[in-house]
Formats: sequence, structure tokens, C-alpha cells
Amino acid sequence: MHTCTKKFQTTAKFVLVVTIVCFTFSGCSSVNIIASQASKADDIFSKTVFAIGWGLSDPAENADCKGEGLQFISVSSSWFYSLVTVVTLGAVVPYDVKYRCTSVSMQDGGTIGESEE
Repeated sequence: MHTCTKKFQTTAKFVLVVTIVCFTFSGCSSVNIIASQASKADDIFSKTVFAIGWGLSDPAENADCKGEGLQFISVSSSWFYSLVTVVTLGAVVPYDVKYRCTSVSMQDGGTIGESEE
């Protein structure tokens, strides 16, 4: 009986250490999209949005740029948001969304990822 208890304690300590290491190193993620031909406006708008119910209610953020276009978009997650996602088994997934509008109208498009020469 004593050997079984000692084995359980060793296993529990190992699982605790692995869990702490996973949360420490999993941390943040972010995606940034920047329009190369846009000039910056002053304000950066920020909001925390939530995906609810395993994708049944994906967040939709409306950006009111008055027809000028977006200069910067960033979607990020933190270790705390990852913890919320794990605790709720993926039913709630929070994200931080930041964006900035341009101050002038953008020219005709182009292709994302290609530079103009």
C-alpha cells in the first residue's frame, strides 16, 4: 500500500511540473496584418472578443473606417486566454483584436504578400 501511495505522489508531482511548464511556455500568439500603401491614422481601436460554443458563434468585429480602409490589424491571445480555453474545454475562446484605420483613401489593391516595385 505504501509503494502505491509513493508512486501516486511521484506521478502527481510529475504531472504538476509538466502542467506548469506547458502553461509557462505556451503563452501568447498574435497575427499582425499591415497594409503597405496606407498612411497611419491616430487611433488604435482595441476590443476583446469571444468565440462561443466551439465555433457556433464566431466573433465579428465591425471596423468603422468611414470608407478609408484598414492600415493595421492584430489578433492576439495570451496565456490567460489559453487557460480559459482549456478550462472551458474550448467552449469559450477569447481573443484581443486591435486595428487602425487609414487617414487617406487606399489606392487600388494589389496582392497580399507581394511588394510593389
